[in-house]
Amino acid sequence: MNVRVHLLGQLCVEIDAVVVPGSAFPGRQGRLAFAFLAANRYPVGRDALAEVMWADELPAAWERHLAAVLSKVRAVLDRAGLDGERTLSNAFGSYELRLPPGSEVDFDAALVYLEDAEAALRAGRPGQALAAADVAANLARRPFLPGDDGRWIDHKRSELRAVLVRALEIEVELLRHRQDHRYALRLAEEAVGLEPFRESCWVELMRVHLATGNRAEGLRAYQRCRALLAEELGVPPSAQLEASYLQLLHADPPPPTPAPPAR
Repeated sequence: MNVRVHLLGQLCVEIDAVVVPGSAFPGRQGRLAFAFLAANRYPVGRDALAEVMWADELPAAWERHLAAVLSKVRAVLDRAGLDGERTLSNAFGSYELRLPPGSEVDFDAALVYLEDAEAALRAGRPGQALAAADVAANLARRPFLPGDDGRWIDHKRSELRAVLVRALEIEVELLRHRQDHRYALRLAEEAVGLEPFRESCWVELMRVHLATGNRAEGLRAYQRCRALLAEELGVPPSAQLEASYLQLLHADPPPPTPAPPAR
């Protein structure tokens, strides 16, 4: 049985040829309970799960309401072809989502592809690293549970942002070595926009400008970063950023563009 859970972009579950949309789950509480269990994949106590489902205020007799909602979630899984009781287990006051072997949750897949990219980069396999980083970035660009909010959702979104930024850094580095400077520049600007206080993003942006021979834009990027760090954080640039600045400062000017042949 092929099961894929989508928490990025739009909540849904693919079970072989059957697609279960988020609207099939019992209300907001049902969607949140299923998404939380799918995103974490470990036993969750009733109290913790109830706080996810009713973040503002627990209803009276909340334990009964919790059991009723999760019973309806099991019914949704049953109708889709899964064993609801086995998939959404309840033991010792805790609930756990146990998907069949080989199942995939897209949030977890983004983390796995980033790990694959890092491993391939360390092993000296740039093509494999670039492909894995590209998949990780495309997954991480999708919003996590759009339309919902909560502390745990914010935490997951922060994790996803970190995945995206690191994947972009890997892509920029490898694209620069491939001399695909236009695409590398676009991704470097995206990374800087996502994490303007992450100096490694600025370093990659400066390196791309240096690779294209555009020293002026590289120095301008350094000044932008330096001003941001000073005004917002009150700290000087790191040694890595200063080294990239000096490299830009003393780089040879780009060769002049040859004149077009005379007609």
